[in-house]
Amino acid sequence: ILVVLVGAQLMVNERIREKFEHLATHDDLTGVINRRAILRRIDQEHQRWLNEDRGYALMLLDLDYFKRINDTYGHQVGDQTLIRVTKALTQGLRNTDSLGRYGGEEFIALLPATDMSAALSLAERVRKTVEQMPRNGDKPTCTVSIGLTVVQGGETTPEAVLLRADRALYKAKDAGRNQVALAQ
Repeated sequence: ILVVLVGAQLMVNERIREKFEHLATHDDLTGVINRRAILRRIDQEHQRWLNEDRGYALMLLDLDYFKRINDTYGHQVGDQTLIRVTKALTQGLRNTDSLGRYGGEEFIALLPATDMSAALSLAERVRKTVEQMPRNGDKPTCTVSIGLTVVQGGETTPEAVLLRADRALYKAKDAGRNQVALAQ
C-alpha cells in the first residue's frame, strides 16, 4: 500500500510541476508562450544557427490601432480581439514555428530553417489571415503590421536580430500599416 501511495503522490506532484511550468511559460490571456519563453526559443534557434549554419526568420507583429479598439469598445472586447488574432496568427503559421506574446498587442513569430522567399510568403499569409478574420456581430475588424528579418549571416546576437525586426515593423507602420516590411 505504501508503494502505491508514494507512486500516486509522485504522479500528483508531477502534474502540479507541469501546471506551474505551463503557467510560467504561457500567456494567461492568449495561451501562446510568453515573452520570456519566446526570447528563450530565439536564443536557442540563434545558437543552432551558429552551430549548424541554418538560417531562420523572425516576425515582429503589432495589431494596428489596438488602442482605438480598447478605447472604443472597452478592454473586454480588446481582450477578445487579442484572442481572435492569436488564433488567426496560429492558423497562418507552420507547425514548426513558434508564436509568443511579446507584450500588449505585440507578438513574435520565430520561423526556424526559413529563407527569405519562404519568410516573405509566410508573413504575407499571416497578414492576410488576420485581415480576413470573420467579423462577429459588432466585433471590430483588425489588421497587423509585420516587421520581418531573415538571419543568414552578420547578426552577432539575438538582440540584434530582434532590433532589425523592430525597425522593419516601424517601417511597415510608417508606410500605412497592414503590411509586411523586410529589414534591410
